[in-house]
Amino acid sequence: MVLFDLTMHDAEAGLTGLNRRLEALGAHYRWPARSLGALQVGLDECISNIIEHGYGATGGRGPVRVVVAVSGGATGKASGAQAGAIFARVEDWGPGFDPTPVGACSGGLNASLNAPLGQGLRLLRHLCSGLRYRRSRGCNRLSLQVTP
Repeated sequence: MVLFDLTMHDAEAGLTGLNRRLEALGAHYRWPARSLGALQVGLDECISNIIEHGYGATGGRGPVRVVVAVSGGATGKASGAQAGAIFARVEDWGPGFDPTPVGACSGGLNASLNAPLGQGLRLLRHLCSGLRYRRSRGCNRLSLQVTP
């Protein structure tokens, strides 16, 4: 179930509002503090890297789309049920990236997420139970999964 689909035309300015929205969702769905924190730090890291590396030539300005969804267990506060997995997808239209240290990956980008990386991707791997990168038609899509 999609909880929100947000396009920020100035990603840096939008980070504060994004975190407030995530905190409200976390309270409503009773997400564990660790899961909410992992999602907030993970999205902040993604968006900060987009600003610095993806849109660096434009002064960090460019559209960033963030979609947050949950799996079945997190559809209502009243039930008190443990939340299902939390999913987030971040999309940007900056240059693509190859997370391998030498720029070549025989197993594809998703396989290379296990290779030695920059600290941002290491952090994401630690925080998230799932991480996937795909580039299609000029759009970078980084998908995160956080499991309570």
